[in-house]
Amino acid sequence: MTNHLRPITVDLNDSYIDAQIDFRQLEPIDDDGDRRLPIELHDARVKGLRIRLGKHRHAWMFYREWSDHGKRRYSNTPIGFYDRGRDAPGAVVGGRDKGPVVTKFGQYIGPEKALHRAADHVSVEAAREKGSVMAAHATVGTLPPSKSEGVKFADAFEAYMVHLEAKAAANGKPARWARNVRYLANSLILPDWKNWTLAEMSERPDAVADWHVAMVKKHKAVSANHAARIIRAVYRKAAKRNLALSKVNLPTAAVDFAPQRRRAKGEGGMAPADFPAWFEALQKLPPVHRSYHLTNLLTGARPGELAQTKWGDLDADTLTIGGGNLKTGNYVSVPVTPEIRDAIAIAGERGDDAALIWPLTRAHASRDELATGMDLRRTYKTVAIGMCKVDPQVSEYLMGHAPDGIGPRYLLRWVLEKAEAFKEAQAKISATTMQLLRAAPEKKRAA
Repeated sequence: MTNHLRPITVDLNDSYIDAQIDFRQLEPIDDDGDRRLPIELHDARVKGLRIRLGKHRHAWMFYREWSDHGKRRYSNTPIGFYDRGRDAPGAVVGGRDKGPVVTKFGQYIGPEKALHRAADHVSVEAAREKGSVMAAHATVGTLPPSKSEGVKFADAFEAYMVHLEAKAAANGKPARWARNVRYLANSLILPDWKNWTLAEMSERPDAVADWHVAMVKKHKAVSANHAARIIRAVYRKAAKRNLALSKVNLPTAAVDFAPQRRRAKGEGGMAPADFPAWFEALQKLPPVHRSYHLTNLLTGARPGELAQTKWGDLDADTLTIGGGNLKTGNYVSVPVTPEIRDAIAIAGERGDDAALIWPLTRAHASRDELATGMDLRRTYKTVAIGMCKVDPQVSEYLMGHAPDGIGPRYLLRWVLEKAEAFKEAQAKISATTMQLLRAAPEKKRAA
């Protein structure tokens, strides 16, 4: 079937377009049943204003072409849709002297019937107004790029990831933040926004705001707010190379960030009276989760880094956490106490050196029933310093921090000198923690 657009330049009006649609839909023009649509009408008044009359829909667009450093560029910016309309039953407009009339063989037969058109109908007059504005923007060079040329969010996100990884490399640190951003984007952001262009997102801040509200309900405020900040950062990074994006609203302009409770420094963790109840709730979990959370409490490790620990990182004396991928860019060797070894043993028999000790799925306890993650890390610090009176520099090193006041040049010497202090401190912390966990609850002691 051969069917090509046939451009026609004419002084457009609604009646002419209606007649073109009616006439060209009457009879097929070839044996394949190819009708006289689609065609393209160019407006004689506003240069670049066009309407494409299709078989099912009729679309207005503003066409422009320009030269970009020797390359010819083209764009078609959508304006809206034209609706042919249908007769309104029993309604008329005007009369013989005031309005258009319907004639048959040159004889007057009555006033023209009123038309019902769709709510999104764009008339010739309205299309000319929008086209004139676009023509003015095109003249001064402020017309945004067409959506077909716009960069998709997925592509802009990958460029942003390259930026984060390069920034980490320049600072001599692992790209830990970039990995966290990618993980959150893969789970929350990209499934909904990867095929949107940045121009579309900036034009629909209401859609981004509605998405954020849904994410708050589904994934809580912290994750939803962080995801919205990533979208904002990706857009701002792309806008530095595209001035058209910098002159419009941010996609997150309508987002109302959900309130988050910020912890004061040193706040958090469990009080001594909470340990027995926590230990009782821990027994309800599957062995792998029970082992992971108990080891997290006994070592004070960052939960994400502990979850990546493999069987090959465990030997007779130490558990190596991080393997060079810690937040600090180093690793920490935690002295293995009997309590830590028993906690790890809950996970099951030793596997291959390359296998994870804790191949975790979703936790099987709510945060209301069981403190997890960073709460356990804060608890470890409270036990170490507040109850065991461990040297702050020693506790910082055991938790994966670079001790204050000790430069990289002298760190190795300091670690070797403090080897016995590390073992003694970890043994004291592990023993004290297990005593607190196995203590009788307050109600039972009172009875």
